[in-house]
Amino acid sequence: MEQHYNPRVESLCSRLIDEAFDGVVLGDGIGLWEAQGLDDDEDEATRAQYRAKDEKEDWRKISYVDLDICNSSPSFLDAAGFRFYLPAFIQAELREELGLDFYYSLIGFKWLKYKRYLLLSPKQRMAVREFLLFIIDERCGGDRPEVESALAEYWTEESCRSVS
Repeated sequence: MEQHYNPRVESLCSRLIDEAFDGVVLGDGIGLWEAQGLDDDEDEATRAQYRAKDEKEDWRKISYVDLDICNSSPSFLDAAGFRFYLPAFIQAELREELGLDFYYSLIGFKWLKYKRYLLLSPKQRMAVREFLLFIIDERCGGDRPEVESALAEYWTEESCRSVS
């Protein structure tokens, strides 16, 4: 993909996303490839092999190619896995490196539920809010009502100041 420098994107990536998620590790959370194994209904031994190739310490090392290949993984991540991979997915979407609209993972409450956001700190929640505001301003055509609803009902400024 041909990239165009966008100062707002780079500011969001460095000022908000990098700072908010600095030091976050996967820990015992479900990994990207492991989640792909869950989606593919793989057995436990195969999922363990997938997990072995998951990045667990630095989300900045995750390639956009892996994120794109594992595009269904966000639906299968637990709260720890979601928090770890969230900044990588956001940055990839901001830089137009994904073949999907990741922001659906932040607005699809009916099927994705809220529990995946439970580990996000107020600073991380605010970074998500800023990302969604960017999406409204610059990218989401027909999905605008759903993004606006998510901002008004869940990703509010108030909720981003405290953990709910």
